[in-house]
Amino acid sequence: MRGVPADQASILLIKSLRDMVKLAGRHITVTGVTTSDQLVAIRGMNFVSVQGPLFGEPQPVEALVERLAAGESARAGRADDPSLMGAVEPDGA
Repeated sequence: MRGVPADQASILLIKSLRDMVKLAGRHITVTGVTTSDQLVAIRGMNFVSVQGPLFGEPQPVEALVERLAAGESARAGRADDPSLMGAVEPDGA
């Protein structure tokens, strides 16, 4: 995700990979999302599956089960901020 959203070459590469994966009938998960600006850019490219430090650090499955049992969100970290989950207009691709 380095260079997103500022570097147009990175954006072009990501869009090309997205299109190639789509043509193959496969699903892609964008990894390494660290900032809300990156999340907005990725969602604007019609990606729906993302992961990275923005959503919390990796954790053992036991910790996740404990969080869920306690009624907490599965998303540990800054992604609990509702503003990050708002709608983003896709780029039409």
